[in-house]
Amino acid sequence: APAAAASASASRPGPASGATREVGEDVTSDAYWDRWVTVFGFAPRDKEAVLAEMQRCGNILSCGPFSDKATNWVHLQYQSRYDAQRALGSSPRQVGDALLVGVKPLSADHRRAIREGRGGEEGAAAVAASKARGRAAKPNA
Repeated sequence: APAAAASASASRPGPASGATREVGEDVTSDAYWDRWVTVFGFAPRDKEAVLAEMQRCGNILSCGPFSDKATNWVHLQYQSRYDAQRALGSSPRQVGDALLVGVKPLSADHRRAIREGRGGEEGAAAVAASKARGRAAKPNA
């Protein structure tokens, strides 16, 4: 029984590439989508800094533009609704010295793109990689 309980709380890949969900979680429910936000208003070269800054709001499970086109946004799936609400409440958010980004709830069109699984990344891996590259770029950090 303990093994069954442990496996019931494990995360598994969701309906989209890079999206995660709890075992048995209903991806049509508002509770699932309430953990997603869209961060916008930055150039692709700033994505790593934006991810590192948004990680301060909470644990990011997955991220990506979920688009076949070049974009100035990224969708983030937080571990909890509370973390997503913290991110939404911080809009506009300053990243570094010269960048302000906006944060908004995920739109219905973007939900569809995530379900189709276009352009997602595993969030923890993407954020960890961005932090590692950020430390490598700043030897005094």
